[in-house]
Amino acid sequence: MQRRLAGLKKIRIVQYGLGHAGLEIIETLLTRPWAELVGAIDPDGDKTDKDVGQFLRQPRQTGIIVGRSVEELLSRAMPHVVTHATSPQMQIIYPQLVKILEHGVNVISTAAELTYPFVKYPEAANKLDELAISRKKVVLGTGVNPGFVLDTLPVVLSGVCQQVTSIRAERVVDASRMSSHLQSKFGVGLNAA
Repeated sequence: MQRRLAGLKKIRIVQYGLGHAGLEIIETLLTRPWAELVGAIDPDGDKTDKDVGQFLRQPRQTGIIVGRSVEELLSRAMPHVVTHATSPQMQIIYPQLVKILEHGVNVISTAAELTYPFVKYPEAANKLDELAISRKKVVLGTGVNPGFVLDTLPVVLSGVCQQVTSIRAERVVDASRMSSHLQSKFGVGLNAA
């Protein structure tokens, strides 16, 4: 396998968003022989100008310094793909996605609202679609839930079955490591009244 991969070019990737999900994406990318992490950026800016490796589970030097400007980073790093994990909300991610597409870069986002954006945000979804088509790029909303874990995965796994009478998927969430925004969505810190 390594011999076959040796001659292949790596996919150049910038990670946008260094919260829990973004750092997990980086942890995974750093173990993939086909991936080359070429940049990182965080919209909050508190991690800017630091090596992204210091925020990983096992801190280490990666040589990837968290950037300040999306435009500057994308121009300098010239990624093939931006893996995007900043927010699940379309009104927050829309301008971020536009900037990425304007630089001619494909996007894979964890944003749940990108799973079916044409339903709730038809105008924004159409604009993103038109921009992506005009740049010949792709915006892929993978969302964990809704999206992959509780929608696509159970259906795909049932494909090997001769007969399916029901599918049940259950999600248990440990919100203790999530951002305060996501914790508030789950009601952490709120009174029952």
